[in-house]
Amino acid sequence: MIRVSGYFQQKTLHIDEDALFHLVHVLRIKLHESFEILAEEKVYACQITSLKPLSFSVLNTVEVNTELPHKITLFYVIPKGDKLDLVIQKAVELGIDQLILIQSTHSVVIWTPAQWEQKKPRFLKQIHDATLQCKRTSKMKLTGVFTFKEAINLVFDYRFIASEHHLSTSSLHDQLKNATPNASLAMLVGAEGGFTTEEVNQAIEHGFLPLSLGQRILRTETAAIASCVLLSSWSEQR
Repeated sequence: MIRVSGYFQQKTLHIDEDALFHLVHVLRIKLHESFEILAEEKVYACQITSLKPLSFSVLNTVEVNTELPHKITLFYVIPKGDKLDLVIQKAVELGIDQLILIQSTHSVVIWTPAQWEQKKPRFLKQIHDATLQCKRTSKMKLTGVFTFKEAINLVFDYRFIASEHHLSTSSLHDQLKNATPNASLAMLVGAEGGFTTEEVNQAIEHGFLPLSLGQRILRTETAAIASCVLLSSWSEQR
């Protein structure tokens, strides 16, 4: 089923202009064909009633829940190149609630506030497209750019830091065995070069639990995606 984005104006459901172009000129939607509109975190089943001009009727509200039971945040040190694009897309697909971009000691990429504001619209577009593609109902929030110190002072019920120097003696399920149904989780993942020993120790002092992603050294984008998989899989199995 095709899903596009929409909005309400004076209690009337409309299709976003870009989505309308996609329906008509790319997908070449036909008369009486059905599709879905995502608007205000709700999904509406619709059907084309006219092509010229394009109009549709709302058939019903679709009851769907594709969001994770727990709110999961990924702290991610900005990586080089286009790695962030991949991580954003996969984080959305894996149900992550929030992505917070940070800078650390080993950061190669440093963005000024002006550079962040310039780049942010493109990342939000990626989130928008990925949300529709994987049929989520909520868009992942994107925040940045925090310092490492600011990030480790943010409060969540459970916080983890990916560290290749700490081989976990207990599984993630053991560490979260007492988590409540509404618990919030956060994972801190470094960029190329990882975190310094001092940063890891600072995070642990602030209540972060060191978590190993295995005995192999992972690329930064692999570590971020693996972290999302671990936490989202745990959440869906609860």
